Amino acid sequence: MWILLLPLALAGPLQDSPREPIVVSEVLAVERLGERSRSAVYTDALEAQLARGTWSYPAAGDSIRSTTGDERTWSRVEAAEDGWFSGRAFRGGWAVARVEVAEAGAWRLDLSGASAVYVDGAPHAGDIYRLGLTRIPLPLAAGTHELLFRGGRGSLRAVLEPAPAVVYLEGRDRTLPDVLQGRGGELLLGQIVANATAYPAPGLAVVARAGGVETRTELPTLGPASFRKCAVRVGVPVAHAGDTLPVELTL
Repeated sequence: MWILLLPLALAGPLQDSPREPIVVSEVLAVERLGERSRSAVYTDALEAQLARGTWSYPAAGDSIRSTTGDERTWSRVEAAEDGWFSGRAFRGGWAVARVEVAEAGAWRLDLSGASAVYVDGAPHAGDIYRLGLTRIPLPLAAGTHELLFRGGRGSLRAVLEPAPAVVYLEGRDRTLPDVLQGRGGELLLGQIVANATAYPAPGLAVVARAGGVETRTELPTLGPASFRKCAVRVGVPVAHAGDTLPVELTL
């Protein structure tokens, strides 16, 4: 028997404004600027600039010297019709774009292919394996924002979309247990909880309802602009029939 997960409720004020997703369709990109391997120590000229605080937004045609002494040039690259960028620059290089946000609020960056992204200078994990699991919650003010992508394995796709609430249950990458028929008790499932605010989110809890059994799980404090997969307790009734057990989660 499988658990069928039905996340019904979100926390925080819902966002009712008709904001549209922002597809990143054009970037400035530069090829690899150092030597990177499966090691804790690597070299990268642009990352060195970030560490020193000397990074500034480039223009097409600007050059930057790699750690091996080679001159690299920033070039304008457009995405294909399906929204994907590809090329040598996206294999360990860098790409940068500016996006205009018309209305302040909670957003999330749906990102695939990049190994990391800096949003207005703040680092976030990427999705180098293109699993489609990474949506980064972001509190964004109205105005211009900078997205600096570190290349992964040759491709990149990024869409900035409105978040459903300031704190919410993410619909992707759940870890669901199996349920044995005729056995009750308590199971754990993995649920990503996201905080799209600029402040820590303490005191959260998830309530799971399954077959008339209600279970409450207190959550750890979520950091600002972050997400975390949390272990959520689910009470399973002894008497349940069918091949699935519907579960409702409320944050």
